[in-house]
Amino acid sequence: MRIMSSIMKIKNLTIDYNGIIALDNLNLELEKGKFYTILGPNGAGKSTLLKAISKNLDNPRGSVFIDKIDIRDLKIKKLAKKISMVPQETSIDFDLLGEEIVLMGRIPHLKRLEKEGQNDMAIVRDSMKKTNTLHLKNRSVTKMSGGEKQRIIVARALAQEAGIMLLDEPVSQLDLHNQIEIMNIVRELVDKEGLTTICVLHDINLAVNYSDEIIILKEGRLVSKGVPKEIIRQNIIEDTYGIKVKIIDNPVTKKPFIIHVNI
Repeated sequence: MRIMSSIMKIKNLTIDYNGIIALDNLNLELEKGKFYTILGPNGAGKSTLLKAISKNLDNPRGSVFIDKIDIRDLKIKKLAKKISMVPQETSIDFDLLGEEIVLMGRIPHLKRLEKEGQNDMAIVRDSMKKTNTLHLKNRSVTKMSGGEKQRIIVARALAQEAGIMLLDEPVSQLDLHNQIEIMNIVRELVDKEGLTTICVLHDINLAVNYSDEIIILKEGRLVSKGVPKEIIRQNIIEDTYGIKVKIIDNPVTKKPFIIHVNI
């Protein structure tokens, strides 16, 4: 029997934006070394949940615990050693090289005014190797494609050496090839590095293919949480998204596959 190793616990989390409830008394417990995907329609609270976990919201009600520590008790630098972030789109205003961007991931591990050492550089090289970006180390970010830039941002997050990686719609701006490459990289980091990932996606079929567990939100509330085969059901998807669907078994993966039905 597998013993659950909890890495994060969310208790009674409520986020109120001037009277608009974005998250409503949310309770979740997440295990270490799993790929979680958050699904739900626009306004469901998906990105808000990531912001709450990363301490980017003021005065939330409820608690988020990481390794049994309330994040309120963690300074930003210590929290950055536990959580890294890959946003949907990263604006980099300076003409930086790929290696310089990935080096930013080492900032939480450095003292004030301390320069990166050999160990930091080794971690950066290893992170770039694992994300297929080593060839971009001396390339300007202004000369990178969207897929290359996003892989560099994943490498930066990996170099942070945090046990949890948050990804907010990391492939929404990318073509199919780059979507698959990014998702394969993240899946491999979970499988080989023991990383815990929490990823917001809109593509349900993509989520099914890569996730260990899926979390479905609607109007700030938890609809369902579990393995894709158990929770990707016609009634759940139709009630959550307000559309008609048919769910079949993918003939290759044997996982649920959603087809939108126009009626």
